[in-house]
Amino acid sequence: MGNLVFNMPISTKWTGYFACHYSVSCQDRSDEVVAQKLVQLDTNSRKNNMLEVNNIIKSLLKNPNFWMHCYESIKSNSEGIPFSKYANENFDNINSDFFFKLAYNISRGSFQFSPTKKISLQKPGKKPRSLGITSSRDKIVQKGLATILEVLSEHRFYDSSFAFRKGRSAHDAIEFIKKKVPSGM
Repeated sequence: MGNLVFNMPISTKWTGYFACHYSVSCQDRSDEVVAQKLVQLDTNSRKNNMLEVNNIIKSLLKNPNFWMHCYESIKSNSEGIPFSKYANENFDNINSDFFFKLAYNISRGSFQFSPTKKISLQKPGKKPRSLGITSSRDKIVQKGLATILEVLSEHRFYDSSFAFRKGRSAHDAIEFIKKKVPSGM
């Protein structure tokens, strides 16, 4: 389980987390298949080939390996600790059957998100604030949907758009403005 080597040029940043350090072992190189599907999704979205975009999205959503990769990308951020100190569930309690059931339920349209766990945070001298905690299983689905939406929308943004985009920060926006606005103004 090391880094993957792709036989095709993949220059898009969003496939990066699918391309390295997976603990899921697959003989059929399903990790490459998922990355290739994301590249195909990007290509067809740029061409506005919506029929093929819909077919690729359907194939991703019903592919258990896609969900395993979403799990791995989230799990690598949590480093084996519970995802939230308020949730009693961590990512290591998820077994492989979950991904097959998830893919099946999503492909049938029968998946439902779990109720959000509500907690109240009390800060000294302030009113209590309500906070909703999502289950780690729901976070996997959110990650998958976010990945697909990012692929579909990233190329549609202007280069001058920085808000809520992966790999773009407020510092990048300031540098962009400094380059575009002549000094002294």
